[in-house]
Amino acid sequence: MLVDNWTSMQTTHVAAQCGQTAFLYHIVSKWNADPDVPDFDGRSPLHWAAYKGFADSIHLLLFLDSYRGRQDREGCTPLHWGAIRGNLEACTVLVQAGKKEDLMVTDNTGLTPAQLASDRNHRQVALFLVRAPQQKQFKLVRYVTILRDLLFFYMFLCEAQVLFVASDLPLK
Repeated sequence: MLVDNWTSMQTTHVAAQCGQTAFLYHIVSKWNADPDVPDFDGRSPLHWAAYKGFADSIHLLLFLDSYRGRQDREGCTPLHWGAIRGNLEACTVLVQAGKKEDLMVTDNTGLTPAQLASDRNHRQVALFLVRAPQQKQFKLVRYVTILRDLLFFYMFLCEAQVLFVASDLPLK
């Protein structure tokens, strides 16, 4: 079973697991790697980035239109995995990029991300997820986040071009 799981992993999964945002961008843009491909357990690179807490990779994957509502075999979305691990920054990015309904999605055991965070004693994450739907600035925060992400990726692309132009130079 373990072998099947590892053989289903793509390079994008490993890059997301390791927080290698620049490499992830490179393989998606230059080699047409799929940024939203599920592995054997139905987890996308976005699930892995959320689980590991790599907010920059989450930003990139959302920018590349990764499906934030994908449920894996256990019924968990990327937000569930961020909550399970107590990754407040990952949960914040996913909530700001999502909809209020994303907070109420249940896994196969019937638990929401807030309930999973609470069960694992991640109080700050649980409190954030419980309070998020009541935030009057929910939509405003989403738009500000989108603008920030666009600025982030403009700066990221400028930096990545310098890195990868240099990597394309022939070695002597």
